[in-house]
Amino acid sequence: MVRLILLGVLPAYRRRGIEALLLARGWEAVHRRGYRGAEVGWILEDNAVTRQATDRWNARLVKKYRLYEGSLGE
Repeated sequence: MVRLILLGVLPAYRRRGIEALLLARGWEAVHRRGYRGAEVGWILEDNAVTRQATDRWNARLVKKYRLYEGSLGE
């Protein structure tokens, strides 16, 4: 299993297929090396594009982390 740590495209270049191409070529390279699975992390809940892609891949949600902000005192 491999782990995808970071994948990003500058806002000016998004929604042009660059993300899909990066993921497709990356997966091809991983698959050629004999891996059959990948772990993808740090996908924000409001990142609709990446979440839709993981839905298409039938990805399984294993963990969910949340950040909370608030006062701890007075």
